[in-house]
Amino acid sequence: MYRMINVVEQDQPLQRILWRESVDERLRTYQLTTVTYGTSSAPYLATRSLKRCAEEGEKTHPVAANVIKNNFYVDDMLAGVHTVDEGKKLFSDVQSLLGSAGFNLRKWHSNQQEILNNIPSYLRDKRDVLNIDTTSTVKTLGLTWEPDSDLFWFKMPRWKQTSPITQRVVLSEAARLFDPYGLAGPVIVQAKMFLQVLWKGKYSWDEPLSMTLQSQWLEFRNSLDRLDAVSVPRWIAFGKNVISCELHGFCDASERAYGAVIYLRSVTREGQVSHRLVMAKSKVAPLEDLNKRKKKLSIPRLELSSALVLAHLYETVAASIQIPTNAYFWTDSTIVKCWLSSHPSRWQVFVANRVSEIQHISR
Repeated sequence: MYRMINVVEQDQPLQRILWRESVDERLRTYQLTTVTYGTSSAPYLATRSLKRCAEEGEKTHPVAANVIKNNFYVDDMLAGVHTVDEGKKLFSDVQSLLGSAGFNLRKWHSNQQEILNNIPSYLRDKRDVLNIDTTSTVKTLGLTWEPDSDLFWFKMPRWKQTSPITQRVVLSEAARLFDPYGLAGPVIVQAKMFLQVLWKGKYSWDEPLSMTLQSQWLEFRNSLDRLDAVSVPRWIAFGKNVISCELHGFCDASERAYGAVIYLRSVTREGQVSHRLVMAKSKVAPLEDLNKRKKKLSIPRLELSSALVLAHLYETVAASIQIPTNAYFWTDSTIVKCWLSSHPSRWQVFVANRVSEIQHISR
């Protein structure tokens, strides 16, 4: 992707490198003319170029331009349509629009064989055959997508048998649990809380943990294999046959963590009601810092923090699904409800700032 984007001529001298095959050769100077891996601006330039391509094609390819603007994660596109004909047109328009800028999109996949038949074989994902079977999977944003069933699955990484277990090992293994939608939040937050225990115990990076802590981490790591049996529908049940949609967000907190989750409730013309998990997010409660006189947060304040997480989550989801919906926010904290029902100026700074932001987002 980077190599398809030219750098303006006056900036190319900033991308010069020195090179020689051996110490006996004379140094040669090369000047890179395209966006280069490793430079801090490269990800932005690539993403911005993609959006510029969409902006220039809004009049000729409006649907494709909208997908390119809103359904790309760097160079990966994840989008959906309601009919096979729409899918065929989307493929054609996206290829045409991106191709005009030198971006030749490959590794196409679909859960509809008829759409795949319309795509040249060299543009399909090489890991799949023409007839998709039940074991054919594609990795998408850290999740595994099974086109045949149209489900997201969790695939746990293969763990190395490391001994002894240190804080560095725990952090390395916890970082491998990539869950962009927060679908496994209740599980992964346990890894975050375990890291907090290590920070509180002031372990150095390579100091072996106590046998008790090592056993706890191994037990947690082994239990993750059960996530392989968990699946989540990719389609969140809204389309042309749906007459009403509602977003329902829930937030909660404990002494050690807090979080929020959003579901989509849809009703079809036939009266069929569907509920789908859309997105979730979890955070650990901040630790008490005696040196900085930072006290541990009370449960009501943690509940308010979870409400703020929910507000931000709603903001993300509402911008992504781009359909008219009513939104409902749920909390079991009477104190939080009282804070949110009043003007922020009534409260102290911590509460006032969060109440103000929540009210602004959810108005």
